[in-house]
Amino acid sequence: MSDAAGDDQPLGQGAPAAWQPPAWWQGLLDGAQCFDQGRYWDAHEHWEREWKAHPALHRHYVKGLIQFAAACHHLSRGKLSAARRLLDLGPIHLLANRPLSWPFDTGHLVAVASAMARTVDVGRRPAAPRVQLVRMMEAWAAERRAPLR
Repeated sequence: MSDAAGDDQPLGQGAPAAWQPPAWWQGLLDGAQCFDQGRYWDAHEHWEREWKAHPALHRHYVKGLIQFAAACHHLSRGKLSAARRLLDLGPIHLLANRPLSWPFDTGHLVAVASAMARTVDVGRRPAAPRVQLVRMMEAWAAERRAPLR
């Protein structure tokens, strides 16, 4: 098994000091920064560019991120019904596509999406998520001895 999106370093076998971020790294980081700042549509756009640019990428995981960001965007605009379906679809893609090999805590993202969906189900608008995606990426990079940028 290899790390996310085709990085050929085997999981669980300490990455060499010369590890370099994969081609999709900066786009995911740019999206994570936007997401953490509450700029969900911008995050969606950054991730969609990576999704389109890297056909070999395990695209469905990135599709899950895109759908989660779109759901948050709809919620920020008060569009609960538009967001609700995406809060179900995003986690399906995240969990079905090598969730342990990406630089995010997939379990946490799924739990947050689920809590948001339950809030919508009772007719309320959920609070904006505070998932700290950049911090997750920083930790993932540090494990591989890579600079963030």
